[in-house]
Amino acid sequence: MSLKKGTVQIEGLDELIRKVKKMDKLAPAETEKSMKIIVDDLWSKSNNLVPVGETGDLAGSGHTEVGRNYRGKIEGLVEYTEPYAIRQHEELEWKHKPGKTAKYLENPFKENIYKYLRIINNGIAKAVRK
Repeated sequence: MSLKKGTVQIEGLDELIRKVKKMDKLAPAETEKSMKIIVDDLWSKSNNLVPVGETGDLAGSGHTEVGRNYRGKIEGLVEYTEPYAIRQHEELEWKHKPGKTAKYLENPFKENIYKYLRIINNGIAKAVRK
């Protein structure tokens, strides 16, 4: 997940990172599949919360990626690319339409961290059984 530990404190994040590293050593292909499930789920949940302005461009700019960095480590990304995406995410005082909110990525990640841990744990168990 592309979350910097120093900027956001999320209970369970350290455990998730540790488990992803463990799984990646055991079964890299299975790790990529599990990471794809996680980022797609997070994108879907966040896209339902993305504030909608006059153009709707923010929601349309969202996408996911799963791949390896230059060190060969797995990375998952959920990103909104509009120039105002970060500010829109962080401005808690801005008014939004019903069901839309700031923290549209952070909140669903926090709410689903244990679901994502289960996905990784299931992947580890599957890799060990092979």
